[in-house]
Amino acid sequence: MRQTTQLSNGLKQRHPRNVSERVRTVTKSAACTPLSTHMKGAYGAAIGTILGTTVLLGKLAIGDWLTGLIAVVSRAVLFRFEISNPPLIGTAAVIGLVAFPLLRPSWAVVQ
Repeated sequence: MRQTTQLSNGLKQRHPRNVSERVRTVTKSAACTPLSTHMKGAYGAAIGTILGTTVLLGKLAIGDWLTGLIAVVSRAVLFRFEISNPPLIGTAAVIGLVAFPLLRPSWAVVQ
């Protein structure tokens, strides 16, 4: 005879007899299929790849205090206000074009 557990809502839950029955119970309750499990893994891999690329490009692109300041302010503006990307990129480009002749950064590859 199977063991049962009294649940808080008054219903009884039967305990599985063996491991394979437990696996089926967990699989049904979590609604996991091989395809959904694969998609979750692919989604995690894509997020990791995007995050790694962002860090790598950030290290290459941020070379002086002004570029770092533009990055921090841009992130703050994007999180605080609902502004689209083109005006933000345009503003950063204008600041960069004005500041480049004044700062002459050595890390920039411009001849």
